[in-house]
Amino acid sequence: MEHPFLLFIGDETNASDAKTASGVAFWRPDACIGQHRIKGGTIDLNLPEMSLVEAVAKGAKTLMVGIANEGGYIPANWLPVFKAALEAGLHIASGLHARLNDIPELKALADKKGLTLTDVRQPNPAIPVGTGIKRSGKRLL
Repeated sequence: MEHPFLLFIGDETNASDAKTASGVAFWRPDACIGQHRIKGGTIDLNLPEMSLVEAVAKGAKTLMVGIANEGGYIPANWLPVFKAALEAGLHIASGLHARLNDIPELKALADKKGLTLTDVRQPNPAIPVGTGIKRSGKRLL
């Protein structure tokens, strides 16, 4: 993921659901250029509030989805923001369960613009999934 990042905290009102953005802002402040909220959002990371266009003008490369909502889905009211981010020239990265690359309109626009959609939560199929069958020794699933 290319940085600097514009951290997307959307319309989030629960600080614990913005833990990704909070963690990146705290641990990698040098990689964060600002935050982007939409109507209804109350979380503030103490970063400059920026529009997508302003962030690109200041050098932002990636819109990082900094929210981990219950269910890991992408609400419909976020899609216009993601499309506008791609139109503005930003890559998008997300750790949600719902994958950006599985949304045809986003994938098509990213491909057209030569931008990447990074879905961080990509399980490796070569890693076996726990079965719960009793075995010797201790295991953590």
